[in-house]
Amino acid sequence: NVYVLSKALRPLWKEGDEVIVATLNHEANSSPWRRLEETGIKIIHWPVHPDTGALTVDLLGDLLTDRTRLVAFPHVSNITGDINDVAAITKQVHAAGAMVSVDAVAYAPHRAVDVKAWDVDFYLFSFYKVMGPHIGLLYGKRERLLDAHGQGHLFFPEDDIQHKLNPTGPQHEMIAALAGIGDYFDALAAHHGLMGETDIHARTKQVFDLFAKHEQRLAERFIDFAANRPGLRLLGRHSARAEDRAPTFSFTIDGKKSAEVVEALRAQKIACWNGDFYAPRLLEAVGITDTEDGVVRTSMAHYNTVDEVERLVGALETVVKN
Repeated sequence: NVYVLSKALRPLWKEGDEVIVATLNHEANSSPWRRLEETGIKIIHWPVHPDTGALTVDLLGDLLTDRTRLVAFPHVSNITGDINDVAAITKQVHAAGAMVSVDAVAYAPHRAVDVKAWDVDFYLFSFYKVMGPHIGLLYGKRERLLDAHGQGHLFFPEDDIQHKLNPTGPQHEMIAALAGIGDYFDALAAHHGLMGETDIHARTKQVFDLFAKHEQRLAERFIDFAANRPGLRLLGRHSARAEDRAPTFSFTIDGKKSAEVVEALRAQKIACWNGDFYAPRLLEAVGITDTEDGVVRTSMAHYNTVDEVERLVGALETVVKN
């Protein structure tokens, strides 16, 4: 819970210290930090490109100061699908003496997670994104978790990092269900003949590498259509490369409400939705003023097929023409 984390870190900082919050964020990694403004923390807004919604990485150096304490940004935007270079951003933030809080909800289903390689301070997502139960994950470096002030019961000491930031207490039945995630990825590994790799981390990465190759094929077909179709505005990078984006696509169509587009697609049994997807600040930043109607979002994963993308493209072609 980012709100609990923000409360736990606030005692470490002085009035006038700064937290940089990316406009690209899902609200879960935005509001908890922005609320610290009420306690004397200065919030610095990290903008996006107004046309594409891409993170303006080149501006970060200008935003960082000797008062910066933390930078909050997403690994992947749940709107644009763009993959941000977490390792490079983290290195730059650390050089300025600050920490990072990275939202990985839109990254974890698509690519292998390696928090140690990226050197991140805090990394968060929900296990349902990797075929598990709806329970959140907070990774923190041990020294960062020890420094954070406990938010749980009085009798949990500050070195009890398993309980100090979990005021509701552990949900044992949900935790037990997490074992099913490993079972799922091992089943995929077995299906693709990867069980010869005995290291679970290396084996899971091999599975995610297969995800990336397949999802790139899905993205190539969709972007080939969406990036070249007059009247359709696709947010994010117009690149299908696995290192550039996840297959999460958000768009608007000239002259049509997003809800109208969704209704037409759902009539053809194509699952999608419209709205702000808990990122209204991002939509406003790219000029979408009716955030309730918002964008149409369609997302793909390793279990989708090229034929399904062809169905989507064909249906959208009809919607755009009409």
